[in-house]
Amino acid sequence: TRALQYVVARARKGGTAALDVHGVGGMHSRLLEIVRGMKTSPGASKQSLEELMTRLGHHLPSDYLTLMQITNGAEGPVGSSYVVIWPVDEVVPLNEANAVAQFAPSLVLFGSDGGSKGYGFDTGSDGLHTNGRGRTNGIRSFAIL
Repeated sequence: TRALQYVVARARKGGTAALDVHGVGGMHSRLLEIVRGMKTSPGASKQSLEELMTRLGHHLPSDYLTLMQITNGAEGPVGSSYVVIWPVDEVVPLNEANAVAQFAPSLVLFGSDGGSKGYGFDTGSDGLHTNGRGRTNGIRSFAIL
């Protein structure tokens, strides 16, 4: 929407202060609320997101892509948890460093709690069950303990 494009443009100019949810509805508003108190950075370009999906060999959920256009990574509290959403250019190297493809080939990690818990997408075609949260473009998000 026009309001989201405005927010994305403002967010790209730098940091948390630019994340304004006024006039943004639905899921986009929820995404902005999630990162409101987090340390953020200028958003990722569409080209870098397309390159990420090419390198991964998977499409990614539209909500994730939207969030990354708002802030290319984020770190801080979300509710009672601490969340680190990796910048686009760190997703592939961190998946490789954690041997994700070897141990869970259909998994793509996109963040962590800064410790031993990872957050990712199940890209498998068999629709593996996760934590019961809703589907996003056919991919469910979940946490690995």
